[in-house]
Amino acid sequence: MLAFINLILSNFTGALVPNYKQCWIVQQVRFYKDIRRRCVAIKQLMTWNIIRGREQEYFEFVVRKFIPEIQQLGLEPIGAWVTAYGDRPQILIAAQTGSLSELDLIMTSNEWDELISQLLNYVGDLEFKTVRSRPGFQM
Repeated sequence: MLAFINLILSNFTGALVPNYKQCWIVQQVRFYKDIRRRCVAIKQLMTWNIIRGREQEYFEFVVRKFIPEIQQLGLEPIGAWVTAYGDRPQILIAAQTGSLSELDLIMTSNEWDELISQLLNYVGDLEFKTVRSRPGFQM
């Protein structure tokens, strides 16, 4: 199921597909079973590749709009990595929230949809992964 969700998300062409929220809910049903509804800090991992020729605009968007807005929504950025070499997504961003229910509210909001729609003007191959938060690097 996650591969199906990632396939849908990676095929974004600049606008959200109509079933984006339904895909998020399907992913969360699986995750709820995994954590057995315990209250734990949750980390949202986001990966993507920057569209060639849009690098400067991308970095301006991320610094001036994306990071401040995810903070306003309740996600706290805790790490960012760039792949210098290899067959992995170019960018990995990790953001944390206090609970899965908080993350669910954020990722099903209209503000989140609009922000992701704007991000997709600069990136491709967008994927999300939700994990229990642990110290250090997680994939």
